[in-house]
Amino acid sequence: AYEIRLSLVGSEMCIETVREICNGGLEQFFSNSSGMYSHEVREALRLLGATEHAAAFEQALTIFPDKEVPLDQDERQSILEDIPASQRSAFFNPLEEEFFSEERIWPYFHRYIDAHPNEFFR
Repeated sequence: AYEIRLSLVGSEMCIETVREICNGGLEQFFSNSSGMYSHEVREALRLLGATEHAAAFEQALTIFPDKEVPLDQDERQSILEDIPASQRSAFFNPLEEEFFSEERIWPYFHRYIDAHPNEFFR
């Protein structure tokens, strides 16, 4: 049977995403090189069962045309810079509320690791 699993790389991306969002917000995440992993982060949040985080992240993707985040960092930055700063803040700030408390997501990671220890400890 085929089972989707959160790889160590995916879990690390999720952790780094949450940290980066808590540090500088969603705009920073998308502006930095880590923004190229938006699709993987979205899938990892869903797999973790972090539905509030996944919903907020999914909504954040709508700032990009067709919710497609460009892999190219310059292209992502250009799209964001074309939106006035006040509009970007008004868009991202409510979504960031789901991420500001890092502790809120850690139970999802703990449950996943407890249920899939072979993916992390060999």
